[in-house]
Amino acid sequence: MVFIVFLLLVVFVLIIKGTNFVDVKEVKIRDNKIKGCIRIVHISDIHGKTRYLNGSISSIINKYCVDYVILTGDLCNNSAQLENVMEELKKIKVNKRILIILGNYERTEVSYLRKKETDIIKKLVGYNSNKIKILINQYEVMEDSHNKILFYGFDNSVYGNESYNNALNEEKFTYRILFAHSPNIIDYIEKMGIPFDIILAGHTHGNQWNIPFVCRIWNKYPRFPSGVNEYDGKHIIISRGLGTSRIPIRINSNPDISIYDLCGKECR
Repeated sequence: MVFIVFLLLVVFVLIIKGTNFVDVKEVKIRDNKIKGCIRIVHISDIHGKTRYLNGSISSIINKYCVDYVILTGDLCNNSAQLENVMEELKKIKVNKRILIILGNYERTEVSYLRKKETDIIKKLVGYNSNKIKILINQYEVMEDSHNKILFYGFDNSVYGNESYNNALNEEKFTYRILFAHSPNIIDYIEKMGIPFDIILAGHTHGNQWNIPFVCRIWNKYPRFPSGVNEYDGKHIIISRGLGTSRIPIRINSNPDISIYDLCGKECR
């Protein structure tokens, strides 16, 4: 009996830690096309949760000198949470911009297991500023004396709203970073023959309940698992995200914040 109680206590502690402690990953991606080094933070699927055992989202990110933060959708579970999330994002220090795209929860929210339309998009675009930019099938270009980098944010492919400006294929960019909420975008990019160097996505939560063997049964996106996937000399990166949806616990799938240093050959 004592052993069972102890085991249940251990499982409880692991679930609490796994749901509320953010894994921070630093990854260096080398590419000779890049001159110098550009630091990008990728976060996703906040779902209204901004504070964790090891700090708030902004306090964790602000330990690093960051050029761009890319947030791949699902900021909150309902419109009431949006203001708190946006206030937290405003606290993040960036040299360039915070780029935000839409997820499925920006169009629908779940209430008592039922989906209903939400006005989050209308509210969200009101936060556009010099620091924060909402991309809905739109792009940002970072250009300096050495680099011309394309950041293209797709609308949510879960609902088939994605589109791309083919005229961009004719422009010369040092590097192309494409991002969308769902890994579904990968099929669209391949079908349309859109050139890229990095694709960023979220949505999967790393299955949220990542139970060995069982998770294989319900994994809707087995082609590219969470983390950094090398693909024909390029990178496809799927975030586990930060928050939870429906059931507010994670099992063996800690929330994560990923920091990517895109470096040229001259960088150490």
